[in-house]
Amino acid sequence: MLGEEMNVDCCITAAGIGSRFIPFSSFANKALAPVPFKPLICELIDLLPSSSDVHIVTGYGRDDLIHIVKLFCPEKTIYEQRNHDFAKTGMGDSILPILEKQVNPLCIFPNDGIYKRMPPLQFDVSIDFVLGFVRASDVDNPSDYLLLSADTDGYLQSFKRNELIYDPSLSHQLVFTGFMYIRDPQGFAGLLKACESPRELYSPFDKIIEYRSKCQCIEVQWTDCGTYPKYKAYISSISSYDFSKEEETLLLERGKPVVKIFKDKSVAIKRVTKAQSYPKAFPECTLLPSGSGYYYDYISGNTLYSDCSVSNLRRLLSFLDHHLWSPREDIILEEDAKSFYEEKTKSRIALLQSKYDLNKIKRINQSCIPPSGLIPDFNYKLFVNNSVPSPIHGDLQYDNVLINADEIVLLDWRHEFGNNNLYGDLYYDFSKLIGGILINYQRIKDADFHCELSDDGTSITWSYIQDSYSEEHLLVLSEFIISKGFNLKHCWQLLSLIYMNMAPLHHYPFDLMLLAMSHDIYEKHR
Repeated sequence: MLGEEMNVDCCITAAGIGSRFIPFSSFANKALAPVPFKPLICELIDLLPSSSDVHIVTGYGRDDLIHIVKLFCPEKTIYEQRNHDFAKTGMGDSILPILEKQVNPLCIFPNDGIYKRMPPLQFDVSIDFVLGFVRASDVDNPSDYLLLSADTDGYLQSFKRNELIYDPSLSHQLVFTGFMYIRDPQGFAGLLKACESPRELYSPFDKIIEYRSKCQCIEVQWTDCGTYPKYKAYISSISSYDFSKEEETLLLERGKPVVKIFKDKSVAIKRVTKAQSYPKAFPECTLLPSGSGYYYDYISGNTLYSDCSVSNLRRLLSFLDHHLWSPREDIILEEDAKSFYEEKTKSRIALLQSKYDLNKIKRINQSCIPPSGLIPDFNYKLFVNNSVPSPIHGDLQYDNVLINADEIVLLDWRHEFGNNNLYGDLYYDFSKLIGGILINYQRIKDADFHCELSDDGTSITWSYIQDSYSEEHLLVLSEFIISKGFNLKHCWQLLSLIYMNMAPLHHYPFDLMLLAMSHDIYEKHR
């Protein structure tokens, strides 16, 4: 860490609603956005000097934010300053109570930036303020930011924000990142208090210039993630394929609790209820303070994709047979199955049709699509009537199976089947497991596949090389299904429906690969 010998404290502002960060901010503070799985604010905290006190200004989504920060950064002493009026006040108002009590120099950081390298936090004692900037030429739409102008020695001489321009005669080519070093926080608090509310961090910059304070501008290595499109663009730049979902998020770092947050609070509550009902199958979960998510202790091990021996598959099937799968003749599943298989599938097909002109697609891998069309003519009644009520996982694939020498733990289970929280169709788990053997979803995350729609929108071309273990694993699973008296062909027919349901939930081109596979499987096993 840089600057450890300096007695400088740090403040992260994370009070705002995040109106430009929808859909994520509709269910969580944007400071919790995963990068790629670690909370954005914790990425920043871990870069700060260990000797620094860390103040966090909270407001929107406060309870979950502070709880998760403490889960991920237990070694840090965190001081919270809560802004109850966060919806009506600016960043300057949020930090004012901290400034008024702060004795040590203070560094201010917004919560929504990525620092490739932390600013040094080591400044000459004669420097009153330091402002971090990137060049306007390095960002899109620089007019969206506060722009700075510095003299030849790097000292602030003007600033510009929309129509507010301190010195119109100067060129403003430096974008203020929000990073600010303040040598005398209480003195700066006095300048802020003299400004009209709502107060922003830059509100007293005119006084800083007029009083000839030494305000140095330094270039920093920073990426703006303050809006959802900018955040997603950054994630795309560091990830091979974006597998995230807009209505939920996963926070994960080795050795730290695993956190899931959902837009629909009932999902979290039902998942925790299900985990408590089948404690031998699922980890012990605790709801977040808001009830919109849950967390459980990190469990060491590998997913079955990473440790994909036949013996481990047999261990998994035995585990499921003893600790989860248990057909129940006393459970009536007909209405739930109808909702889950027919109503949901029809809505997913409609969603896919809103993304693409499916009637225009006539070929898959150069083979003509039959007159019946691209979308399979599913026999929904067959799926409903053949349902076998049982406790199930609901999203059973190798990435959701954690295995080590001592135990197997199931992850990321479905919260309900139709409206049934505790029971679902056993065939669904069988088919999902087959689907996760055919497609290694970890490789999909690494973009290890090819799929494209022709320029004229009439042909899908896709290719995917199956894992070397796939054929043997499919044989072992098929033998297990048959040995238990179940219909293997029905599992394949159901897999076609599963891939169809998955397709519209993913981005191009994986969505079209799933659509093509759904069609091909249906035609083969109809």
